[in-house]
Amino acid sequence: MVNNVLVYDFMANRDLESWIGPGAPSPLSLLQQLDILIGVAKGLQYLHDFGIVHHDIKPANILLDTKMQSRIADFGGFRC
Repeated sequence: MVNNVLVYDFMANRDLESWIGPGAPSPLSLLQQLDILIGVAKGLQYLHDFGIVHHDIKPANILLDTKMQSRIADFGGFRC
């Protein structure tokens, strides 16, 4: 039996939902919003190029590192 494991960098800024929902630390600038959106779009394109569909993209599944760079998380429902 093979167990696959995905390891991420530490995401100090938690997820996107915590930055846009109630109690957000501070509003995201337009530049930050665009950087996050572009990062997610590039990540999804990369996945789709390999025939992988995430099926659960939402703010809670977009993780942000210390530089506010985005990572797509929660691949529990992906399809190839």
